[in-house]
Amino acid sequence: MAEPQIIHSEAIAEANGKLCSFSMRWELDGDYMRCRICQRPQLTSYARYPFPHDDGCKGAQHHEAHPWITLVQLLAPVSKAVGK
Repeated sequence: MAEPQIIHSEAIAEANGKLCSFSMRWELDGDYMRCRICQRPQLTSYARYPFPHDDGCKGAQHHEAHPWITLVQLLAPVSKAVGK
């Protein structure tokens, strides 16, 4: 079996930076996404619903409303590169 190759591209480099930024706001915990400020979870099956932050959580004002959808969008360049 051939040795795997490291994926190099500008799209992957950009995705890496955006994923690092995303992980400062959100934590993936199994099938839950958690806000790093209020620690509230959201199941994958509620991805189309706005994230249910605690009352007064600053993340409700500063984070994206649909973190699961954002994660899928951020992983698109990785998915495309790995699928080759």
